[in-house]
Amino acid sequence: MSHLAPQHLIHTRMGPSLPWHHASLMKTPQYVASPDFKKYAQWLEIAGTGGGKVFVETTPSGTADEAVAIIVGCVSPNKLFVGSKGSWHEKFGTEFAKTKFQVTLLPPKDTDFIDDFKEALDVLAASQRSAGITGDNKNLFAPDSSSMGIRFSASVFKELGIEEWKVPTDVQSELDKIKQSHEVCPLLVYDEQDNRILPEKVAGALSGTLVEMHFTLLHWVIHPKDQKPFDSFMARIVQICILGPPTKTSSLPGNYRTDRKRPYRPLAFRKLVEEQHVATKHFHPANVANVEKAKEIVDRGSVPKETGGDADSGSTISEWSRSDQDEAEKSNGETSAKPSETVELPSNLEVNLTLMEKTTSGSKRKAVGPVEDAPAHKKTRKNV
Repeated sequence: MSHLAPQHLIHTRMGPSLPWHHASLMKTPQYVASPDFKKYAQWLEIAGTGGGKVFVETTPSGTADEAVAIIVGCVSPNKLFVGSKGSWHEKFGTEFAKTKFQVTLLPPKDTDFIDDFKEALDVLAASQRSAGITGDNKNLFAPDSSSMGIRFSASVFKELGIEEWKVPTDVQSELDKIKQSHEVCPLLVYDEQDNRILPEKVAGALSGTLVEMHFTLLHWVIHPKDQKPFDSFMARIVQICILGPPTKTSSLPGNYRTDRKRPYRPLAFRKLVEEQHVATKHFHPANVANVEKAKEIVDRGSVPKETGGDADSGSTISEWSRSDQDEAEKSNGETSAKPSETVELPSNLEVNLTLMEKTTSGSKRKAVGPVEDAPAHKKTRKNV
């Protein structure tokens, strides 16, 4: 299976320019609310799974690259399990190796995306009906207060070594049992400047925040003992891109190391600086003067260097894990929500765009596609 090509997800986020970003997404077939999404992907049955299916791209050549879809919504603070132990809790009797990150998206408050979220709910419901066999569909939608949400998840571990992953003391013994056979799959979360957010800061950055969720869809038929079979659906997280400032929360619990090096995974996207300035001036004419002042400041003083990333890596259908199917037979672990760490983002994004332009020395950069799992490493690589 070939890696996901860069053109599969054309994405140039403009920070404060949500109207521009919304218009861009509507022209992208991967965006669930776009007119072309229904022609973009289809279900493909996975051999040997008893009716399991994966959402793949519709191509004239007949190839089956896993389809990555996009939805914009607001992250619910309820059942937000993005810490180092995911949604695991000993009272549910689930193997720690099968624990998952869990994020629920709710309808966004931003007027540009409210109707899109409603459309996405309808499209995903129709996709469930077309793939389902039993008529009893579970696990994709999650009611939250008075709204209907969409549940997303991703495995915390995959097989191989995990020496660098730090967990709370109450699950350290469980981690010790699997550290010789599994490795960590950190959640890919990026801020408004496309910088990777460190694992210990993810919860504080996501809670209540407007995000762009990139995900894949999986389906399988579950046959519980002495019960009627049902269809289970999973929206597996590929990456999460923050579109607006996060809410302020308190500290993250547990034994996280605050000095941990940046993960080895690359940045999700490279921004086109020229387009950023065009969009900013078009939608925020009152801020043009601030942009010009920022340029003067940059010319006079020092500029922080932009961090880089590693090469992209794609995913294939062969990575579909039976552990996901096993996990669907049990309820996700639910622990009481704990406060998360505060993450402050710059308020003047126009200044940041100018700083980036200075650091890149006027070079043009192409947008890079989505990142699934990076190649396995026995040891965590250090950033240069």
